Amino acid sequence: MAVEQPTAEPHPLRFTVGDYCRMGETGVFSPQQRVEPIKGEIVEIPPIRVSHADWVDNLNMLFIKTVPDDVKVWAQNRVGLSTMCVERARLFPSSQD
Repeated sequence: MAVEQPTAEPHPLRFTVGDYCRMGETGVFSPQQRVEPIKGEIVEIPPIRVSHADWVDNLNMLFIKTVPDDVKVWAQNRVGLSTMCVERARLFPSSQD
């Protein structure tokens, strides 16, 4: 077995959806902690502030007025950890990631 030499520069450790789901299931994140998987990194997200919510509402109203009736405008609806994990299990039932 070859021994890996440490790299000279630090590099981010990327996570898969399965890794993220397992971390949530084992309690790595507290219920109050707002985190999201973004491009393979787990990013802590600050609480939504009033100004942000106002911008989202205004843009949502604009989009609803400008798209055809058969288009669904869905702004910042939450996708919880359990939803993502259930979807992953449905799509990839035998995968290990």
